Amino acid sequence: MTEIAKDETTGRWTVTTLTDKSGKPIMKSVSGMDIDRNYAKLVDMFMDGAIAMGTVDYKTRVEEGVSFATKEELRAEGVLDALDRYEHGNLSKADLKELVRAELGDASAFTPEQFDDLFNKGFSHIQLTQKDDKAETRQNFRRLVRNYASAAYLDKKNDRERLAYLIARQMEVYADHIKASLLKDLDAKASRCVQMLKMAYPDWNVKVAKAKDAIATTIERLVKAAYPDKIKPENQRDVNMARKYLKHIQFNGTFFTERLEYDIGHRAAGGYEVNLHTQMNALLSLVKKFTNVTAKEYMTRIGA
Repeated sequence: MTEIAKDETTGRWTVTTLTDKSGKPIMKSVSGMDIDRNYAKLVDMFMDGAIAMGTVDYKTRVEEGVSFATKEELRAEGVLDALDRYEHGNLSKADLKELVRAELGDASAFTPEQFDDLFNKGFSHIQLTQKDDKAETRQNFRRLVRNYASAAYLDKKNDRERLAYLIARQMEVYADHIKASLLKDLDAKASRCVQMLKMAYPDWNVKVAKAKDAIATTIERLVKAAYPDKIKPENQRDVNMARKYLKHIQFNGTFFTERLEYDIGHRAAGGYEVNLHTQMNALLSLVKKFTNVTAKEYMTRIGA
């Protein structure tokens, strides 16, 4: 794990590597979200000439209690243990609510009463995954994560962060804040989608900038059509149709390329690859419908 920052006072760049108590670097799989966080900073650092001139400060910082979930190990026991500690007062629920606020796309969209009501609902929903049979508990927890989480779940550094994330995602779905969820970080979302497109079609040359713009525009127009600020009776049919289209490329506000089963660093395989191609083809059809940009304008077969 690495953090990159620039001191605006001195103008110097700092690269900080997180380590455990023994001094070993904390490791995790690289995600699309990691790339988004660091890529622009790396470019700026390079353009400033910091790397060439050797003016980058390299540091380490001990970070305790870091543990990452994986697709195979979602850390159900750890998250549920944290939930029990909040429930019984060993940890402060007020602190958990602040973690949840930080995870919400727009916490100000919730009234205090609505926030507390939905927070309690999400908290209780996670509690219901617990059964006497540990295998059943893990299965229930995995189902909940698949229904509400995106790949961002794998970037959370500890069980408390994972718990807060799951509660926040449920709150957004309960409040029907699908619009806010899908439009959040839209530029980064479109960039990751293009990378997934390149992996899904390795025999095709993808014009990244053109594809990214077309995909971002499509998502924005489709989401706003599906969730307008006000629905007029004469527009209800169009709204229903737009929401039907959305179901092909998102689930509970999670864009399909952000789903846990996919990995921006590896090509999908087996049934996942079939599903990815199905949803990708649906997206490309929607790009044409909402932007009038055809696939051949941003994709060409290699060697053709």
